[in-house]
Amino acid sequence: MPVFVRRSVVSNTPKKVIYREPDFNIEAEILPCTEEEARQLPKDGILGYGAVEIRLTTLLTRE
Repeated sequence: MPVFVRRSVVSNTPKKVIYREPDFNIEAEILPCTEEEARQLPKDGILGYGAVEIRLTTLLTRE
């Protein structure tokens, strides 16, 4: 499981988010990170099924 980056909506401060088995719905750790680290990590976020469907459709229909 990769380490993800999450940004605060208010301050835009990046944090590393680490998930572990067996429950990937719970953050095992949330740690500070630098802007450089944040640019290299995949974004963390929660989307409902509708948002996921729209995002995947957009990505799959791009040419």
